[in-house]
Amino acid sequence: MMTDNELKTQAENLQNNLNRLINSEKEKLEILLDCLKNLNDIIQEEDNFDNPTDLLDLLSNIKSNLDTSRANISTFEKAIKNIDNSLSKSNTEIISSEPNSGDFAITETKIDTIPIKEIESPIEITEAEIPQSSNEVIDASEENQVTKLFEQNSSSPENNGLNSDLETKICDNSTLLISEIQNKVLLPFSVSELEKELAENRHYANLQDIIDTKYTIPLDKYKNAALARFKEAYNLMRKKEKASITSSLDLALELTFNNLLNPAIITACKNLDELDIYLDYLSSNELDKFDIFEIKYEMLPTK
Repeated sequence: MMTDNELKTQAENLQNNLNRLINSEKEKLEILLDCLKNLNDIIQEEDNFDNPTDLLDLLSNIKSNLDTSRANISTFEKAIKNIDNSLSKSNTEIISSEPNSGDFAITETKIDTIPIKEIESPIEITEAEIPQSSNEVIDASEENQVTKLFEQNSSSPENNGLNSDLETKICDNSTLLISEIQNKVLLPFSVSELEKELAENRHYANLQDIIDTKYTIPLDKYKNAALARFKEAYNLMRKKEKASITSSLDLALELTFNNLLNPAIITACKNLDELDIYLDYLSSNELDKFDIFEIKYEMLPTK
């Protein structure tokens, strides 16, 4: 039977080996995160790419390796804790100098398999992902009250002196409109938000100018839905939540491959809580319970 000193030495050696493995995995994490940061810089600069499939494959590869390294670190840390617990329970318990291979599973992180390719100059993508959602879809023939309201309020040079009259017609908009017909996305807003923006940013001419500039987005921005989810999720965390780069990238990667999530919905959410609520109802197929804002689609007629 091992003496107490021998037992302690065996435990310390095993813990040192595990700590070396943890440090190795952390180094891999840093390399992967650096790759992801560089990719994010490219994705944030463009809406259209000539190689979206290559980018998505690369993101998928990075995500898989990040998950593996983090799982390995968690496994090693639990093993170290188990050793500490065993020693505290009994100073006479024998710990083998060679840990059994079944004690914890180690998965190799293959960084060198990541096919990092040179990103060429972007060209327009001809095929767009079609968003999937159980939210209400409006036919082209159906009158859209939100769109009609903003058409009435469109400003022109000769109306600049009548800003106050125009602004009295603008009401709170609780609808996210995703329109293939008008090739645009209209985000929800409140008049109080518009007035605050106008007070803080005098380069806007009036409230309608803010709606047209900040709350009306070309639908082409979401042409590749997966990359748009990455971009919008990162921006929600980084700009709206003031989160760290790493946390922002983690959410971006998590949502990139959620094909049921329309990226415009991420844009419409004012904070992470709103997005989490939507995702919960999406996963449980209870979108009818989501009432933070309404979501309407205007789809082009199918031939």
